[in-house]
This record gives sequence, C-alpha cells and structure tokens, in this order.
Amino acid sequence: MILISPLRRRLPSKGTVSSREAIMKKYILFLLMFSLTSMSYAQEYDFLDDGLVRIPMTAFEGPIKLTAPAFLYDGTAIKSKNLSDYMFKPELKISFFGVKEGTWKLKAIVFEKEEDQVKIEQKRRQYNRRNSEDPLLNKPSPEIETVDLSGEALKLSDFQGKLVILNFWFIGCKPCIMEMPELNELVEEYKGEDIVFLAVALDNASSIKEFLTKEKFDYRIIPEGRSIANDYDVYAYPTHLIIDTEGKVIFSQTGYSSNLKKTLKKQIKDLLK
Repeated sequence: MILISPLRRRLPSKGTVSSREAIMKKYILFLLMFSLTSMSYAQEYDFLDDGLVRIPMTAFEGPIKLTAPAFLYDGTAIKSKNLSDYMFKPELKISFFGVKEGTWKLKAIVFEKEEDQVKIEQKRRQYNRRNSEDPLLNKPSPEIETVDLSGEALKLSDFQGKLVILNFWFIGCKPCIMEMPELNELVEEYKGEDIVFLAVALDNASSIKEFLTKEKFDYRIIPEGRSIANDYDVYAYPTHLIIDTEGKVIFSQTGYSSNLKKTLKKQIKDLLK
C-alpha cells in the first residue's frame, strides 16, 4: 500500500492514463503480490524458522538426505528414528523447506496431509511391504546382472544354492545408516556360511566410496541400483529381502526396526536348518 498510494494521487483522470504509468502500476502490483506470496510461504507454519520457503522437488538431484529437523503438520517434532513411520503413512505427504544460497539448503521437513485420494491409494499399494503384502513373496526373484562397487561382475542367479540377504538403501537415508552396525555384526556372525550379503544403493560409485571413508558397511555393495529397486518394487528405504537357495523371495521388511538383526537371524536360522 505504501508503494501504490503515491502513484494513485498522481494518476491523471480516467481515460488519460499514459501507457508508461499503466505499466508502472502493473509492475508495482506484481511486486507487491510477489512479496505477499513469499511472506505467506515463509509464515506457512509458525513452528518453522522465519524466511524458510518451500523447495520445489525439481531442485533436488538424486536421493534427498533427510537430515533436517522433521515435523508433522501440527508442529509435532519427529525424531529421526521415527521418520520411516511417517513416510509409510499413505495419508501423509512429505514437503521440504529451506533457503536458497546459490543452491537450495534443506532446513526443515514437514509431513502434510495428502488430500489426493488417488495418490493415497497408490501409496497404499506401494507400501505393501510395510503391511506384509509383498507381491514378490514366494515367487522367483528378478535377476540382477550388474557390477559391484569394485567393478566386479555380479549375477544373482550365480548364487543359487546360497541364501541371499538383500538390502536396499541410499546415503541420505538416515535409518539406513542407523542399522548398518547391526548388519555388519550379522555379516561377521555368518562368515563361512553359504550366505551372500548384497546391498543395492541408489548412489553412484564415487559417492559411496567417499561415504565409506566415514561409515563402515560390510555388505557387497551394488552402486546406481535404482533400476534394480524398480524391478523389486522397492519404493521406500531401507528395505530388506531374503532369497532362499532356490531363488525365491521368502521374506521382506521395509523401514527401520530396532529388532532387525534379531528378525533376520531368526529367518536365517530357520532356513539353514
């Protein structure tokens, strides 16, 4: 209003407004509307820091690192260990807020209500593993033919006669990283057994190698595995599968669990019998 009112007082009578003044008026109105829109985004949630705006999904390249503070739409803070519980609720959608400093900086994650019923049903089907309704259970596992992190050729069917413990993860997945120490213990405990531990990562080889300078993960890692994840209908992370000696998927679990090691050990023990 402060910007517009002086212009109004200087405007000529109706029908004599110059094209230049008309353009200026439209320009000022545009700036005012843009400013108000930006303010509404920044103040969209009063529990977020001032100045944060929505980050468009197109701004992200590759997997998104979920390391920022997370909230439910009502302001309830979400602990990092519980992130996957909210990610698997079909009635919620995840939105990102941050600031642009050359590139976008993620500062907050908000789980909002999903209003689109079609999307809710789609997500409900995608999260079937969370509900123990995996479409691959008791069916032959899709073939994997690729190279591992060291560049060595790898073909899943070559492991027939062995158990395959299959993990899907990516570097920005905090729950994936949280469970790695227990998975490493599992690898150590079953050394010498006919068991293959494979980890399909979404990230490229160079990023994974850099990650492994700081974190330890003893699975045999497959980089750039998004197409493999698609073949296995994996839409959420971490996801764990067990493939039996005949090449069938006989167990699946999605999401972080403090009982993961115990659960996997029980399955392995029963299968080794």
